[in-house]
Amino acid sequence: MRAAPWIAAAVAALAAAAPAAAQGQEQAAVSHGRPGFVVAPGALPSVEASLHILRARHAAAPPGSVERADAGYVLRLAGRHLRGGPAGRRSTVARTVRVNGWWFRRGARAPAQRVIVRDPDGVLSTHWAGRGFAVNPVATTGRWGGLNRSLSPEALADALLPFAVARRAGPRRFLLWEYYDVPDRPGAIRPGASGMAQSRMAQLLARAYYRTGEPRYADAARGALAAFAVPVDRGGVVSPVGIPPSPWYVERAYPGESPWKGAALNGFMVSILNLRSAAGLLETRPRPLASGPRETRRRPRAPQAARSAAMARGLAERGAATLQRFLPLHDTGAWSLYGLLTPGYPWRGLPADLGYHCYHVRLLRQLAVVEPGRGFRATARRWAGYAARRGVPCA
Repeated sequence: MRAAPWIAAAVAALAAAAPAAAQGQEQAAVSHGRPGFVVAPGALPSVEASLHILRARHAAAPPGSVERADAGYVLRLAGRHLRGGPAGRRSTVARTVRVNGWWFRRGARAPAQRVIVRDPDGVLSTHWAGRGFAVNPVATTGRWGGLNRSLSPEALADALLPFAVARRAGPRRFLLWEYYDVPDRPGAIRPGASGMAQSRMAQLLARAYYRTGEPRYADAARGALAAFAVPVDRGGVVSPVGIPPSPWYVERAYPGESPWKGAALNGFMVSILNLRSAAGLLETRPRPLASGPRETRRRPRAPQAARSAAMARGLAERGAATLQRFLPLHDTGAWSLYGLLTPGYPWRGLPADLGYHCYHVRLLRQLAVVEPGRGFRATARRWAGYAARRGVPCA
């Protein structure tokens, strides 16, 4: 079957994406309460050098140590996906190998806490004990800690486009920014999807399109959005929940398991907001050129932009209806839940910590503005009251 025009254009954009300009020297910072490191331009070792570093560290590290587990996990990931499979997956794994090689080449031990590394392209990788550093699309697009704040949306989009994996479910084609760990199975490796990552990518690409008028960004945004029409069990990010079923965009996908698993409340609300933002950017004519005769400054709309905007808006509206339906289940009567079935916990077994509870309040306030009449403002007020009664009011 021939590729749809938009997916062919998006795949071409992956090959054309140029690395973002590197800025700054290697340094430590604080990001989201975690140490952050900026890799100096040219400091990432090659893939082959990184593999050599990882093998040496794995051999030298004490049995049972985090260092040994980190190096071993990344080596196994490279063994499975570095040389074969889709180009986007190979690129993601190669960057993962190089960031881990850079970390260990510095003589550093495995981090004792969560650490973020910003590479010269502005891509953020986060550390998990036993898995090493991994490319994190959510952290990158969310510009955690301001580590890549200096990059324009189009520069950041170009840095992330090579990591897009072209996937297909029946006749539907989509682009996926993958994760490879399985949070509740230490040491497991499995390409997986995230609705939060997909929505952030759609928003970033839509913003790059609005700023530049380049159709390749609109095409890639459509690829990111298409994953929301594909069920988790077929590689996408939508889970049908309840009877009759309603669409929930999962923060992390767990194919073949309960549709509620990985359905974090904050991730779903962020996805709805990002989809609304993407819709607004895609349905707006790109920003005019900054100079030249007035009649030539106006940029044309990309052919697929209007349809992609309608898709994003429809996804956001259906998501908001699902949230309205199931939000009461996330209320214990005294606090909010992180999710209904969080990996490693029983049904409704994980109350949100204070940070996430107040994050829920802030997200509900934002949703109340764009989705009035769904009761989100009243829920935000009630949940803020829960925190205030404990003497820890949400800002």
